[in-house]
Amino acid sequence: MVTQPPAGVPAESGAWGTIHKIIKFALHPRKPLARNLDVKTTFPASAVLLFLTVLCGLQAAAPAQPASGNWSVAVGGGALMGPAFPGSSDYQIMIVPSIRVRYGDKFAASVERGITYNFVNTAEFVAGPLLRVDFGREADGKSLFRIAGKRSTALTGFADVSTTLQAGAFVGHRLGRWNSRLELMQGVNGHEAFTSVLSVDYSITAFQPGGPPPPFVLTTGPRLHWGAAKYHNAYFGVDAQAARGSGLRQYEAGSGLTSAGWSGMLVRPLNRRWSLLFLAGYERLLSPASDSPLVREKGSQHQFRSGAFLSYTL
Repeated sequence: MVTQPPAGVPAESGAWGTIHKIIKFALHPRKPLARNLDVKTTFPASAVLLFLTVLCGLQAAAPAQPASGNWSVAVGGGALMGPAFPGSSDYQIMIVPSIRVRYGDKFAASVERGITYNFVNTAEFVAGPLLRVDFGREADGKSLFRIAGKRSTALTGFADVSTTLQAGAFVGHRLGRWNSRLELMQGVNGHEAFTSVLSVDYSITAFQPGGPPPPFVLTTGPRLHWGAAKYHNAYFGVDAQAARGSGLRQYEAGSGLTSAGWSGMLVRPLNRRWSLLFLAGYERLLSPASDSPLVREKGSQHQFRSGAFLSYTL
């Protein structure tokens, strides 16, 4: 676990201090986030999990940042539509925040991509350690950020999935307009499961006809998720207690591909500080996730997501 800031970053830096508190919150999910971040609200796991899932490629779509030794912070928010939980057929619209922090071309942190440090960063390859928070799932269906869509009752009888800190590594390859990335993560607590994500993106930069820069940046490509048995049983398994409370048959999942899908993101910089971001994606749950009675009888293996965000670089 990372407990010290990256080389060259002041130990008492406000940005690093906030990130450190977020890691502490991940390890103690039952404590209010306000106690750690000095704010007056708490963040429900289901809302942030959905935010993490659909925006995982948002930074890859943003224009590249020049290498420097300075902090770069982007803040914003927007509206997001997606399933109430992984495998759900109930959809919700939520208003969610976005915060991204960078330190030169080495260090990056965000809610959607976690914390990364580029030990290798060449014209073709990037690699390094990765920390990310899986915010779990709340069985009661509550969502502080929901503004539309009904509260799902499909998880009645099921247990919550605890917030999990995931530690691992990533490697990426750049070839022209193509970018591929492989992430390998192990749950330190919570579901304690191994997961991986493979993504391939193709980027297109287009300038507005007759107009000056900034350009439109479109990034799109496939996604493939793999999960160990522990992961699938946490989200899609039906144990004896859940079977009694839900009326579903018991189901024990194995390891395998969790889902395959496609996502696209359009970034429209308005000027040097303001940007509009639009995203859409489709994900199909695969066996063993799609074989779960929770998905077959109370949910859907077809998962759609879309959203629009406004971002401001400080």
